[in-house]
Amino acid sequence: MLELLLTGLTEVLKPFNILMGFVGTILGLILGALPGIGPPLAISLLLPLIFGIDPVSGTVLMLAVFNASVYGGSISAILINTPGTPGSIATCFDGYPMARQGRAGEALGASLISSVIGGLITTIFFISLLGPIARLSLKFGPSQMFLIILLSLGTVSRLATGSLLKGIISSGIGILLGLIGYDLMSGVSRFSFGYKYLQGGLHIVVTLIGWFAITELLFLVQMKTTTISSSKLKIGTAINGAKESLKHLRLIGTSSIIGAFLGALPGIGIALANLVAYGNAKSNSKYPEKFGTGIIEGVIAPEAANNAVTGCSLIPTLALAIPGGATLAVILGGLMILGVTPGPRLVNEDPRLIGSIMVSLVFINFLILFIGFLLVNLYQYITRVKIAYIVPIILAISFFGAYITRYYIADIFFIIALGLLAYGMRKAKYSIPCMVLGFVLSKMLEENFHKSLLISDKGYLIFLEWPVNALIVLIGVLIYLFPFLKQLRLKKNRLS
Repeated sequence: MLELLLTGLTEVLKPFNILMGFVGTILGLILGALPGIGPPLAISLLLPLIFGIDPVSGTVLMLAVFNASVYGGSISAILINTPGTPGSIATCFDGYPMARQGRAGEALGASLISSVIGGLITTIFFISLLGPIARLSLKFGPSQMFLIILLSLGTVSRLATGSLLKGIISSGIGILLGLIGYDLMSGVSRFSFGYKYLQGGLHIVVTLIGWFAITELLFLVQMKTTTISSSKLKIGTAINGAKESLKHLRLIGTSSIIGAFLGALPGIGIALANLVAYGNAKSNSKYPEKFGTGIIEGVIAPEAANNAVTGCSLIPTLALAIPGGATLAVILGGLMILGVTPGPRLVNEDPRLIGSIMVSLVFINFLILFIGFLLVNLYQYITRVKIAYIVPIILAISFFGAYITRYYIADIFFIIALGLLAYGMRKAKYSIPCMVLGFVLSKMLEENFHKSLLISDKGYLIFLEWPVNALIVLIGVLIYLFPFLKQLRLKKNRLS
């Protein structure tokens, strides 16, 4: 572990990687503060920029944008009562009342310091748990990996949306789109309908830009106001908020552990973590009735939790190649663009990258602390950017990014078509994260399925072998049955 950290320290402190950290942090803070532009969109817009650069540099850039944009979501949540990301929903409950009371600076300071501490705590968990989980996963063969990926898709389908059927349909659409192109076994092009630009499949950058950038732009255009915000709240000092937060280290620690635990579970997501942490803080408070009126604990708890999700959510992504949500799916795609293959062997095969990730998580959190305090007085202007400026800029970046991916004009039409598809699905309450996970994991799912059958002398029964495969299948069945059993129990109790 010490050798990994020393290797990572040497890599991260290279001038270009430091520059990537600064650029990613500033962009993440700005894009995270703009409602509707969350971490997945922010990272997907940068994917065309990482072609051809060193994997460490590209990873540092993506992680900086990821961590900074998660914190950046609290800025608009506090100033205009609109969470910049789903992870800042609970921050609105007390952050905006504090701003209305003239305490916006205090709320921003509290959010910043608790976010950074939460991010540092999750880094400790990441460093401690990545190795053991990776070593355990080395014992998994193709059949176990197929079942785990299938279980992950099923779990996300259950948790990401209120309708299990809509979650499954979303995952299925993603898988079908991911299977466009050449068949792994026969080499024959499938689902291309004779269109030559589809014979190699949909490019991951084009797909993600369409699903996130174009879709979000359509929702921004629908806004009735000409600007995201017209508020001119007075920004006070953030130092007092930071000092006040340090008086609640126990709350920060508890909320960070909640976020770290939920972050390590694929499909749970930041949105749930910040709400659970807020509910925990309220239930354990001596004055729960003050929550929602502008109490600083109501900002500290969700912000410590959502930033604690970031580090631990990387564990299943790197160790098992199973992203824990839409943002991690985009990062997984970015790693593949960089030539990195996440999975059980990554820790042993690429210690330079793993060590760099460990060190960069610490480095990025300190950058967020430093840059966050420098920009605190400018945040109110960021949240008042005119929509008329945002839409054409992001549209131009999206078209340019789609084109330079493969230099196909057709890819520009693909991102429009994919964006309209995702827009319609969101309108109909279908889960975009489920579709993204299905798309990213489709080839891996197919590959492990075919490998399992090739090495098996039992045919499809290999997926039910005792003990590992059978236990994974049993866990999956219980996950699906638990909500129905719970409803039956409640119905029985009401009748009795």
